Amino acid sequence: MFCFARFGRASLPASALLATVLIGTSAPAIAGVKRILLPQTGSYALLYVPHSLAASGPYPLIVFLHGAGSRPEDYLPILELGADTLSVPLLLPRSDYPLGWGPGDDRAIIDEALAAAGNLLDLDPRRISIAGHSSGGAYAILRTYTEPNQFAGVFSLSAPYRTIVSLGIHGYIPPLHLYYGTEDPNYLGSLPPLSVMFDRLGIDWQTDIESGHGHNDWPESSIEDGFRFLLALRYSLGGPCLPTANRLCLARGRFAVQGTWRDFDGHTGQAFTSPGTELTTGFLWFFSANNLEMLVKVINACEANGRYWLFASGATNVAYTLHVTDLVTGREVSLTNSLGTRSPAIIDTATFSCN
Repeated sequence: MFCFARFGRASLPASALLATVLIGTSAPAIAGVKRILLPQTGSYALLYVPHSLAASGPYPLIVFLHGAGSRPEDYLPILELGADTLSVPLLLPRSDYPLGWGPGDDRAIIDEALAAAGNLLDLDPRRISIAGHSSGGAYAILRTYTEPNQFAGVFSLSAPYRTIVSLGIHGYIPPLHLYYGTEDPNYLGSLPPLSVMFDRLGIDWQTDIESGHGHNDWPESSIEDGFRFLLALRYSLGGPCLPTANRLCLARGRFAVQGTWRDFDGHTGQAFTSPGTELTTGFLWFFSANNLEMLVKVINACEANGRYWLFASGATNVAYTLHVTDLVTGREVSLTNSLGTRSPAIIDTATFSCN
């Protein structure tokens, strides 16, 4: 754990104005901002592509969560300099409720925003990180350490204390960078109990403490330092699978699971993923992160019969196709369910060999 000491000030305006140039989906390296509508959750996100971005990817990405009572537009003007300096795109989703992150379907909003950004930019799945201020910073921490996901690291500014009883992740544990100003009530009120909690959970964390700064202001260099911290990290499960909002990685990254769906109104889409509490198990959802549609499990049974065992079960009658791929051998199975048919239980103990 270490601290910085600096001077200079960048303040979050009470009501910031956004002046941007929209980017087209066919030219992702053109600098500017694109407002992305998220129809499944009814929210939106801003995707900022810096002027310094290379002509071709894959690119890193930082998801930034705004504070309570504010919007992505309020934060983008003070984040642009760091993004331009370090050549990193930013994704700023809008929370479900104006009062902050957590009460609404915010996990689904972030997942849908990530999937939409991936359709516009060639993203590097190992270099997707999350950051946020105040309520957004606290939710970034909660989201990362209580719900397994693909984030390489966390950068939190002025976060209030939120309790995490136990880690909801196994394998890769994203490192954490915390910022506090000494005039921020959360500095003395939240940092001490957070420090104890992070040490108990085994999280690798560090701090940037700035004298004379409050809850809503920080040196401009602190944003750059937080972004630089995130860009140095690489997510890894030890296997070839790279998790995304639409790709589940199981058996320590050896297996990739993806799905598509079609409902009774003819709507179609990609399934979103929600990893479980073990590296062997995960979930898929179609319409809301709070409405899980399928459970998928891959178990290493190499000592039993020389195979990986695949189990899947669903709670849906919409049409879907589930793709499960062994990225070591290249073997793939596709499992389908017809529209109006109750999803069957699947037990496959023979398809995937260990060698």
